Amino acid sequence: MIKDPEKKAEYDRAYRLRHKEEIAERKHLQYQKDREKWLNVAKLWRKNNPLYSRDRSRRIRTTVITYLGNRCVKCGNSDIRVLCIDHVNGGGCQERKALTYHGFLWKLKKAIDARNETILSQYQLLCANCNAIKKFERDENFKRSETIGRKALKGKT
Repeated sequence: MIKDPEKKAEYDRAYRLRHKEEIAERKHLQYQKDREKWLNVAKLWRKNNPLYSRDRSRRIRTTVITYLGNRCVKCGNSDIRVLCIDHVNGGGCQERKALTYHGFLWKLKKAIDARNETILSQYQLLCANCNAIKKFERDENFKRSETIGRKALKGKT
């Protein structure tokens, strides 16, 4: 047994590096075995720390907005309260459903950290008005597109 705390910490770090897969597998099995317990622990933690998740999301959103230029690419509005992270080619609704809102922000944060321009070039900043106009012009996210949207207006004029 190692008595020196520094040597023990060094030994533990080296052990974790050597046995990374085994440790991950043990943790995964432990989670699967007591899945309900871990879900309840997480739920209780979120209940007792409601501001943590919100603040974390706001920090990540601010980082993403700063990286994307801090202003609407159409009109130049720089009010952070109305800026939206927009998918250049559409498809944002499906991505947010697949990743959830926090997963979507986390994906962008990781892309910024990795300087992954391929992913980041798929997004732009639009203010809420410009985003709504874009959606209207492209007939995006309308469940009743026959009664709402640009196509419906063409038939009425």
